[in-house]
Amino acid sequence: KSIHVKCSFVCKKAGTIKTVALWPKVWWGKNEITDASPLNKPTHWKQGILEIEPRKVKRNKKVSIEIIIQPDEYEPLTRTERLWRWI
Repeated sequence: KSIHVKCSFVCKKAGTIKTVALWPKVWWGKNEITDASPLNKPTHWKQGILEIEPRKVKRNKKVSIEIIIQPDEYEPLTRTERLWRWI
């Protein structure tokens, strides 16, 4: 199974974006959720950092990125492939 996400955000200040933080949020059942957001109570799942091609940004400007995480074509049980692009 793969994860395909497009997201946009407004930059609070000018600078260069070099990484994106990622974390899982899983709905197991009706009221059973595991959310590894850094804003929530810590879980064993933690967060991950994805290095991306640096992009200079301006204050109050909207930027968008697309991220795809999927099983590796040759080792799907042990490896994942992480793809991204600015949109």
